[in-house]
Amino acid sequence: MILPKINIKPFSGDPLEWQTFWECFSAAIDTNTNLSVIEKMTYLNGMLESEAARAISGLPLTTENYAKAIKLLQERFGRK
Repeated sequence: MILPKINIKPFSGDPLEWQTFWECFSAAIDTNTNLSVIEKMTYLNGMLESEAARAISGLPLTTENYAKAIKLLQERFGRK
């Protein structure tokens, strides 16, 4: 069975949209064991726009920086 392609709406930095973005991204990308950490970081970079993209723009594309990027985004946009 082939599943349909999932379209995740890019995240631009609106804190009200963070939870929905993160749940979709996490389900499709973050928890996908078939993807390398570098691939996950690449997908994350591709899904961010505007303020959210600028928030992690200084992080080079490395395995270590994927977790840093997630933490930074959660701290900045995920506050309740």
